[in-house]
Amino acid sequence: MSISVIMILLNSITSNFFYNLSKEEKMVVDLLRESMPRDELIRAMNMPIPVANALLSIMEIKELINYSYKSSYRKKI
Repeated sequence: MSISVIMILLNSITSNFFYNLSKEEKMVVDLLRESMPRDELIRAMNMPIPVANALLSIMEIKELINYSYKSSYRKKI
């Protein structure tokens, strides 16, 4: 299988993976183009801290993001 076919398949899987996200989840995914410290991410989300924490927890449970040992969040894909 050629590299271009693999890339097309990967892009298709990734776009389908993020297709059913809520507006808030899409915002977080967009913010996480690179890993980001938790406090910085919550500030960038521009929502009440309890709401932001709940959203991040739900996204971790859905395995959309994860919290690394370096105290920052990153996208799973």
